[in-house]
Amino acid sequence: MNQKAFIEKAIDCVRFICNVEISASPEELFKVSELLEPTCTVIGTGEHEFYNDKERFLEGTVKQLEVTNQIKFNIMKEDYHADIIADDICVVYGKVQICQEQKEEDEVLIEMDTRFSVICKKVGDEIKIAHIHHSMPYTDQKSNEFYPKSISQKANEILKYSKQLEAERERIKNILANEIRLQEETDGNNLVAKARCNITDNIVESYDTEEGYETGRKSHVYTEQAEVIAASAATIAQRERLRKMLDRDTIIERYKQGTNSMSVQYQRLLPNGRKKWTQTTIKVCMDPTFGKIVSFLYSYDIDEGKKRDLMYQSLTDSVYEYIAYVDLLDGSFCGYQIDKNIPGLPVPMKGKDFSTEGAELLIKDIVEEEKKDAAFFLTCGEIRNALKKQKKYQSLIHVKEEDGRVATKRLVCYYLDKDEETIIVTKEDITAQVCEEKEREETLMHALEAAKQASKAKSEFLSRMSHELRTPMNAIIGLSVLAANDINNPKAMEDAIGKIGMSARYLLSLINDILEMSRIESGRMSLNEGVFDFEQLISGVNTIIYGQCRDKGVDYDAIVTGFTESTYIGDVTKLQQILVNVLGNAVKFTPSGGKVTLSIEQISTSSDRATIRFICSDTGVGIDEEYVPHIFDAFSQERASFTSTTAGTGLGLAITKSMVEMMNGSIRVQSLKNIGSVFTIEVQLGISEDSRHRLDLISSMNLSKLSALIVDDDVLVCRTTEGILSSMGMQTEWVDSGIAAIERVTERHRKQQEYDTIFIDWKMPVMDGIETTRQIRKIVGPDITIIIMTAYDWTAIETRAREAGVDMFMEKPLFQSSILNAFEKIFSVHKEKIEIQPEKVYDFAGKHILLAEDNLLNAEIAKRLLETTGAAITVVTNGLEALETYTTAESYYYDAILMDIRMPVMDGLTSARNIRNLKKEGSKTIPIIAMTANAFDEDIEQSMMHGMNAHLTKPIEPKILYATLARMFDQHK
Repeated sequence: MNQKAFIEKAIDCVRFICNVEISASPEELFKVSELLEPTCTVIGTGEHEFYNDKERFLEGTVKQLEVTNQIKFNIMKEDYHADIIADDICVVYGKVQICQEQKEEDEVLIEMDTRFSVICKKVGDEIKIAHIHHSMPYTDQKSNEFYPKSISQKANEILKYSKQLEAERERIKNILANEIRLQEETDGNNLVAKARCNITDNIVESYDTEEGYETGRKSHVYTEQAEVIAASAATIAQRERLRKMLDRDTIIERYKQGTNSMSVQYQRLLPNGRKKWTQTTIKVCMDPTFGKIVSFLYSYDIDEGKKRDLMYQSLTDSVYEYIAYVDLLDGSFCGYQIDKNIPGLPVPMKGKDFSTEGAELLIKDIVEEEKKDAAFFLTCGEIRNALKKQKKYQSLIHVKEEDGRVATKRLVCYYLDKDEETIIVTKEDITAQVCEEKEREETLMHALEAAKQASKAKSEFLSRMSHELRTPMNAIIGLSVLAANDINNPKAMEDAIGKIGMSARYLLSLINDILEMSRIESGRMSLNEGVFDFEQLISGVNTIIYGQCRDKGVDYDAIVTGFTESTYIGDVTKLQQILVNVLGNAVKFTPSGGKVTLSIEQISTSSDRATIRFICSDTGVGIDEEYVPHIFDAFSQERASFTSTTAGTGLGLAITKSMVEMMNGSIRVQSLKNIGSVFTIEVQLGISEDSRHRLDLISSMNLSKLSALIVDDDVLVCRTTEGILSSMGMQTEWVDSGIAAIERVTERHRKQQEYDTIFIDWKMPVMDGIETTRQIRKIVGPDITIIIMTAYDWTAIETRAREAGVDMFMEKPLFQSSILNAFEKIFSVHKEKIEIQPEKVYDFAGKHILLAEDNLLNAEIAKRLLETTGAAITVVTNGLEALETYTTAESYYYDAILMDIRMPVMDGLTSARNIRNLKKEGSKTIPIIAMTANAFDEDIEQSMMHGMNAHLTKPIEPKILYATLARMFDQHK
């Protein structure tokens, strides 16, 4: 091929490319790819229009075609020039004028110029493209632009870069091939698993494990297999570290930053239930042929070495404060004075005479009266003589500490190598052990005294219980005789045997309760107080009662109606027994289809104590009015029948009352026959330091910039959850159905005011929580945190819920601690938003607000607070004036009404109801907000029943008032 033919063929090749690109056909683009070198460089006018291989060129060009909807262009003018700059290199450059293909007569015609330069390489009789540069529309030439200046120099640079790129691709290929060969050959050396994965395409290409080290089911999807491997770690912290290392995005990002290898050590849970320390290492490289990132995973068994290290660490850090190696033959030694606050072994202290230098170090600060004996104990000769008779030679010494207290230390000597006459000498502080031993002795003395008291009370107690024990026993004996007499009457005998069994079970429960009462009456029952997690206590109670209710067909709900601490100090076992006794009775006496409810709130606090109120209510058979005063008497039962399905010992509530009183509390009951019963329990518990730290954490998190939506068909749950979130500073709204939630989310999304967190109940009518989540995800995408609330076991639906977009699950009832734990996990997601967002400024200019308040000072404060936002305020002093003022004003003049509840002439509830009943335009929709000191749930319900939209409790918090008004204004535009 001569130079002229080379130039003509190169120009024809460029003309073909221009026509194909202008025609915008994806099929023709793939024809272009046959002309492109694998390392072809393409540079265009767009910010990201740079590709260094033909695959990326095709991918980027196809995406552009999709964006432009494949607009068709025609070539109007062509101007091509070519220069040969080497034997096999030709540069074609020129200018093409194009216009948009006209479809209708009045369509605007687009005309533009594009200039270009193309480097063509001669490969045999074919032409290959090594570089394309184009600018569009036509603009002034830039000084560094590759057209048409310095064409030869630039072409040589491109060719040099192309050769460098090819060399780099070859080097990467070699790395990949070497790693593949290494993995195939690697075996033994404690290797227990190996895998090769295509990270780019999320594929596991191979995965082999040694027998006994399987992590569970294998998957060809990398993200699924990575999760299986991460789940094999023994602790949550280890799982998170392993999961982070195995994360696809993390591997890709770190590889781009130059990190080719990562490792994590963790305890691996094996199929047989054992744990073994394992090190998993990932090596990452590129497959240049296909442009894919590939990882090689190796897992090694490091159990033996890790346990040895932990053993040494345990010996040095956890037990001894001094360890020495001593040669008894020459007296030389090497010792370590260990500081538990400094990890690892310190610098060794060496000496030539242990009997003097070592002993002086060990018995430093020893009490004066023991110094002589201790010095003799530590002479090499005495140690040698003692170890001839015993394996360990030890002594206790007492040392004065820096704080003035006297601590008990133990010195121990034993052979490391008897033949070599080398020993180990240790020193440890056993002061705590000595104190514990004394405490155990005192406990035993108290137990002995309690036993004496029990023995003294035994005869009197058994005498009182004799009648109660004989009653079911008489039934058993009598029914046994009847059963024997009715041996020829199977039906009668079956009835008798059934009653015998029932009486026997009653007798057993009676004996158990008598034993419990005996502890109470002899004074041996005491509180075993300690710090406990309050949420875990309620969760345990709910688990027991949910099961009983499910078996009987009774609904059960537990609601936190007020603030509670995250942890308390008290006897958690007895508190659980109290709640289970009372709730168990409620379930027992509530027929199928009824409901049992547990309400919880903290009603008062002092400096270190809190009073907790539990209200256990049911819709059961109720209690006779005459029997209510005797409900807590021992052996007292309203329905004392041994054949009844609700029979009991009559001691449960007596025991419960005793336990409650031991907690400085009280228990009382209200009941209506055939309506139900309400037991109110109040106990005093200690406030732990953990709760105070939790409150500090809430303050530090600054949740006031976050917003939440609560979705639950139970309005009471919505309001109590709203109260908890509001107390933590969050902006909160609620709706009572999935459909309403979707509408609210859609509205906020349209305004670009997304919620940060959405709490959704699982079981709701019409649309459940999972479907609601799925629909919300379609609107807002993946960035908003969605939490499912449920009182049921969610494991059966977890996979389906995760697929729908649920981020986490929370067990009902919701506590501040459980909500705070959830926000601790997602706080990092919102941290930047929280720190950057300025304090919200509310502007209510142009808004007219009617304020009804009979207290002039309160009215003045509210008026001034609202006027700072630019709102115009009209003040009236009672509900009648509010009704008259609103009625006589023009329609839609007022944008909101703030209404006190207790006012003279006409109260706020009546006034609100009358406004809603007016036929005036806007009276049905104007926001009416209660501002009142009435803060109980029934007060809130009354406000809602009388047509109010919100209920604010005095003293009014300005931020909450402003936020409530802003929300109302948005909802009623």
